[in-house]
Amino acid sequence: MEYLLSIIIPTKNRSNYLKGCLDSLIKLGDKDIEIVVQDNSDDNSQIVDYIKNIDHKNLKYYHCKDQLTQTENSELAVSNATGKYICYIGDDDSISNMLIEAVKLMNRYEIEALNCNMATFYWPDIVFNGTKLPFLSFDKTKLKIEKINSKEILYKYLRNGFQSIRFLPRTYHAVIARSILDKVKLKSGKIFPGPSPDMANAVACSLVVHNHIYINAPLIISGASYSSACGMGMRGAHKGSLKGVAQIANDVEEKWNKNIPKLWLGNTIWPESAVKALEAMGAGDFIEKMNWYAVYARMLLKYGEYRSYTMQFIHGIGYLRVFFDIISDVSNWLIDRVIYKIRFLRGSWYVNYQENLSLQEACEITNKYLEETGFYAEIMEIMARKVR
Repeated sequence: MEYLLSIIIPTKNRSNYLKGCLDSLIKLGDKDIEIVVQDNSDDNSQIVDYIKNIDHKNLKYYHCKDQLTQTENSELAVSNATGKYICYIGDDDSISNMLIEAVKLMNRYEIEALNCNMATFYWPDIVFNGTKLPFLSFDKTKLKIEKINSKEILYKYLRNGFQSIRFLPRTYHAVIARSILDKVKLKSGKIFPGPSPDMANAVACSLVVHNHIYINAPLIISGASYSSACGMGMRGAHKGSLKGVAQIANDVEEKWNKNIPKLWLGNTIWPESAVKALEAMGAGDFIEKMNWYAVYARMLLKYGEYRSYTMQFIHGIGYLRVFFDIISDVSNWLIDRVIYKIRFLRGSWYVNYQENLSLQEACEITNKYLEETGFYAEIMEIMARKVR
């Protein structure tokens, strides 16, 4: 049987978060979706016992004992999914009821890729390094649906050194047609042709997607827990040498692009994954348009301990280029903060500082907001008028 939507969850050694994720997902029912858990945990006994008590016909659980990279585990997850559309979430994330309705409209109008706003949820165990943030927040801006030109977005992100992923078509924290993933695999040999699955898949999909939309509604709940990449970043722990990082391949350092500092940082692993995806897709000419200086600028701003190392990659006119990228980054950050503050004061954001909030409760709050504001009816109307 082919389901409309497969929600895939690659996971490893995080059964407590996974239980919370599944608690929220089984509330969605099992008519149109399947849930695919791809587990690479060393000991999966807890989650196996938990799943035995779940009444959800379309929950599929797979466990692989072999040591896998995050990319390999993600490839297995997609291979075990049967949905016409795929949504990849982390084991501390979830989705709203409205995402399923949006995917139904994607199917009706033959849309290949969907990006959306997300509700941000911080698990109770998160450690904030500085200002305490709301445990649940999402944008309440008036609904808007836009067509996206994936190639234009790809060029834009080449110019910023792939320091962002937000509007790129992909399966992680977004929805993509299985047919697009099949094209990517046929062309590159993999669905995730790079060390960071999210960016590698996004760049590869950008080269083959034609019908791509963005909906500015919180259709996905993006969770951040203590041991997640985001959680580690919040307390400054997501950084260091490439050696010994469990989720990436042992040979990643020797294959690393010479223009990118060999460090395990979000700001380096994303451009590295983008480059590897372009090469795998036979689009190496795009790499010539890459702005390496944007990578260095972001590193100089964020990681003082690596500044002397980063400076080794800058020569001649490059100093001026990096300077302008730093000015641009700082200016954009200040503008974004001012806009956010104004909109926050005007009530354009939902915020909740309840420290013991569970993921399931966060989903319920988000679902209630979407239902009360009539988003589904608006989505139907706008799609019929603009997207076709």
